[in-house]
Amino acid sequence: MINLVACKDVPYKTEPEYKPIFSYFTFVDGRKFRTMDVPQQAACRFNHKHVFLVGHLDHVLLREMLSTKIVSVELHDCDEYIANKEDEAVAKFSAGKAKFTFRDFLRRNCLELKLRSDVFPLKRDEVDNTQNLDLNTTARKNEKTVEKASPYLVNSTYAVLIANLARPIALFDEKTELELLNQ
Repeated sequence: MINLVACKDVPYKTEPEYKPIFSYFTFVDGRKFRTMDVPQQAACRFNHKHVFLVGHLDHVLLREMLSTKIVSVELHDCDEYIANKEDEAVAKFSAGKAKFTFRDFLRRNCLELKLRSDVFPLKRDEVDNTQNLDLNTTARKNEKTVEKASPYLVNSTYAVLIANLARPIALFDEKTELELLNQ
């Protein structure tokens, strides 16, 4: 079970055009969940719990994913209300991402992890503003600009989550696995 507790020190906005804050959590196998919306504020207490069933996954594959893959929390605090539905579908807003690892679940008898990770801005797409030339500026062909992201680093924004296992992950026993293959 994953409990996305909170995102703290979020650079919140007081203008009415900004939507409430929400997050996406991505598990090691790519499954996602979305939190409830919370009002724009510095301390966003989600307290959102979600259960990922991993019993159907191959034991060896699960251990490999836990040791090599990263879980992430994508924080959406800069989404704006847009009147046109077509524009809203293709709009891209600044977002932040916190990354965690569940590698410690591979330790013997580890059932709970309490994790904290800093939120970093996601890299934005470059916007090409040179299609229309302005007479008041110097014309430069294919000049690209990058929009600034939210100041997560200045505010020291971070995410907190708690992950629990129902039972510890068993150790890999090569002899037993080979016997199962030979049958």
